[in-house]
Amino acid sequence: MGIGAILGLLFAPRSGKETREKLKGDYEKYAEKGAEALEEAKVVYTVARDKIAPLVNEVAEKAAPYVEVLKDVSEPYKEELLERVRDFIEDTVKVDLKDKKK
Repeated sequence: MGIGAILGLLFAPRSGKETREKLKGDYEKYAEKGAEALEEAKVVYTVARDKIAPLVNEVAEKAAPYVEVLKDVSEPYKEELLERVRDFIEDTVKVDLKDKKK
C-alpha cells in the first residue's frame, strides 16, 4: 500500500506545489483524526479503569489471607521453583540467567 502511494505521488498529474499542499492537508486531516481517536481511547481507558478498580481491590482484599498462607507453605520450595523457572526461560527463550541477579 505504501509503495502504491509513493508511486501515485511520483506519477501524479499535479505539480510539486499542489502535491505538497495536498499532502499537508491530508496530514492535518489524519493527525486530527488520530488525536480524536487518542482522546476517545483515553476516555474509554479511564472509564474501564474506574469500573474495574473496585473489583480488583475487592479480590486483592479477599485473596490476601490466602496469599500469606501460600507464602508460608511455599517458602521451603522457593529456591527449587526459581531454579525451574530459570531453566525453563533459558531453554525456551535461550537467555542465560546464571549471571543475572535472583
